[in-house]
Amino acid sequence: MIEKLIECFRMVLGLFLVTVTCVVPFTSSLVSATSANTYDFSVFRLPQFELHGTEYGTQDWRLYYEAVSVNSVERIRKCLVVWWMDVVVDELHSLLSSNLGGIIFVLPANFSTMLAEEKNRFLRFEKALLTLPTKVALFIAFDCPEIQEVMRLAEERARVSKRNLFHKFISLCIGENYRLYTGNQNDAMSNSRVLQNIIGRLSAFDQREHVTTIAVVAHYDSFGLTAKKSFGYNSNGSGMVVLLELLRLFSRLYKTSTTRAKFNLLFLLAAGGKANYLGTKQWIDDLIERRDRHTAAPLIDFAICLDGLISEDSKLYMHVSKVPRQNSSMHRFYQMLEQSGKNYNVSTAIVQKKINLGDELLLWEHERFSLRRIYAHTLSGIQSPFDPMRRSILDLDSEGRFEKFVPIAMTVVEGLFRYLYGMKNDSVEHFLDAEAMRDHWKMWLDYLKTIPRSTQLFPNFTQTQLGRDIVRFFEHFALETSIGVVTSDFKLPDFIFYDGFEDVVHAHLTKSAFFDLLSSIFIVGYLWMLHLLALNVQRLYLAVGRHVGSLKAKHQ
Repeated sequence: MIEKLIECFRMVLGLFLVTVTCVVPFTSSLVSATSANTYDFSVFRLPQFELHGTEYGTQDWRLYYEAVSVNSVERIRKCLVVWWMDVVVDELHSLLSSNLGGIIFVLPANFSTMLAEEKNRFLRFEKALLTLPTKVALFIAFDCPEIQEVMRLAEERARVSKRNLFHKFISLCIGENYRLYTGNQNDAMSNSRVLQNIIGRLSAFDQREHVTTIAVVAHYDSFGLTAKKSFGYNSNGSGMVVLLELLRLFSRLYKTSTTRAKFNLLFLLAAGGKANYLGTKQWIDDLIERRDRHTAAPLIDFAICLDGLISEDSKLYMHVSKVPRQNSSMHRFYQMLEQSGKNYNVSTAIVQKKINLGDELLLWEHERFSLRRIYAHTLSGIQSPFDPMRRSILDLDSEGRFEKFVPIAMTVVEGLFRYLYGMKNDSVEHFLDAEAMRDHWKMWLDYLKTIPRSTQLFPNFTQTQLGRDIVRFFEHFALETSIGVVTSDFKLPDFIFYDGFEDVVHAHLTKSAFFDLLSSIFIVGYLWMLHLLALNVQRLYLAVGRHVGSLKAKHQ
């Protein structure tokens, strides 16, 4: 009976020792580590798309790597977490060619705090990133306490690794670091290959096919370092707003025959402007095809493309592929613009740039028309097509930008009005309600600046809230409204856009692999000692019993 009690005591004691000394401490440490040493923060992936068979952007979308800093020596299969200003633009190519698993570029939480020089440097940094295809997973994150903690520990590890061997060994044994992994581990699938144009028409006469048409064109998409943060306030929010205002203004005048101009007006809000003007290309191809089939098609006098109408120095540029001839339609229109600009202290200029047929990507939207021998130009407050602000997440609303937009927009509206009605020297103030137009522009720009409009986000634009609002606007003011579909061949697509725009990174504080090995050796040794203790508990019990018995005998 006593032997059975001893055996039972031995088993209970062994289980108790293992539970109390091993399981409970490790469980409590795991719970505390999970609650105190885990951080989550949002990241935004750089764009990934294909145009005409050429790949652009990052081709990976997953992270499961240890965080390192820019000063870390070991980077193979690691995730570099770096403040954007610590990256040298000229070294980006070599950085992306390394064996890094991923990079998270940290940007300021508020761009308004950036100085002018910092913004210029960021624009160079952004342009370089967008022109370098890579297989490394690239993300941006905005500064926050969580990511600062990750960067702090990664930098601390980098400093220790540069010390003597003793410090390196200690760091190897007990050092900590964050392991980063993205919440979405699924494939970044390509979204729908369908883009949508919105077309509205105002007709001068019943037989509109026999009357020349002036086309007003603007693309509605934006572009930048990441799709979810590309708002495109100037390029091309300003162009959209002026197109919508021209439609609203002339729809009232075209309601009666006595106030109609002698031109048809066509308003094309095009998709894929930042993707080599795919929407405009599709519309022109459809137009040429209808002409070839001898079906009804508008006779385009010239096309006015609107892009980036905010000017820092009150200048409006007419970008052309060929300088318009004297007394041509485009030349007369430019004269009207010049006359209107004087009323708003806006200077105008013609900028010619021939199309380079060897370039895969076009620089301005009017070049799509010029390639098909249709007269066209682009009106913009931007002088150079290479201005990085045309494709930047820094293209945001800021103090004073709307005030710089108003005189340029008024010049365009009044210039077209003068041309349509032949009012070169007459006053047009009683025809144009400047205050009402200003209110409409403000309303639309305040709306557009809250909606990212990257092409990747709109596989079905008219099903989004913004798309539905614009379609209703067109249907209310245009005589006819239609939706044009931009498709791509399934086998040889002109364009492919990939999703995976936004994700959450989970940062877990972990020990090194060497620490795990040491811990395993310690635990195995400790459990072996407990095992030996449990096997010899009977001897211990008897020895203690004899010792207690001898003490009692002495006292008696």
